[in-house]
Amino acid sequence: MGESAQLKYPMQGELLSPFLLQDLDGDGQQDAAVLYTTAQSSNVCIAFLQKDAAGVWQVRQSIEGLADTVDNVRLAQLQDGAATQLVVGYLAAQGDSYLAVYSYENGTVNAILEQSYEQYLVEDITGGGNEDLILMSTLGGRRGADRAADRWTGTGCSSEV
Repeated sequence: MGESAQLKYPMQGELLSPFLLQDLDGDGQQDAAVLYTTAQSSNVCIAFLQKDAAGVWQVRQSIEGLADTVDNVRLAQLQDGAATQLVVGYLAAQGDSYLAVYSYENGTVNAILEQSYEQYLVEDITGGGNEDLILMSTLGGRRGADRAADRWTGTGCSSEV
């Protein structure tokens, strides 16, 4: 990472470590994602690492997240293939929640979804074999108002109420 970094721990969820070890790109080799901040970034950053031929972890790419706090982290298989996506819930200082889904393939990280949300669920609700991502939010920004849910299938969103 080249600069002084402070590890960022998720506030809640099953994965409470700033180190996420998983075969993210589906190549059969373990990858790592590390949550951190630096003095140069106001938001959480995520470094994606792979081992080189000598077995030493090397940073392949770092990206800046959507807010200064990681609320929760989840690993999910939302797309066809062997790759695993990283689902990160962020909490901004003003209390807004943002969700990002990151795909790591061929040494490149892509943010395949970035959206505000109130709650989300990762579950195979369609029976298609891959997990589905359900995003829930209040319409019109009012509590107690109608709720909307979007189902993200890995190729796009479909809205359902």
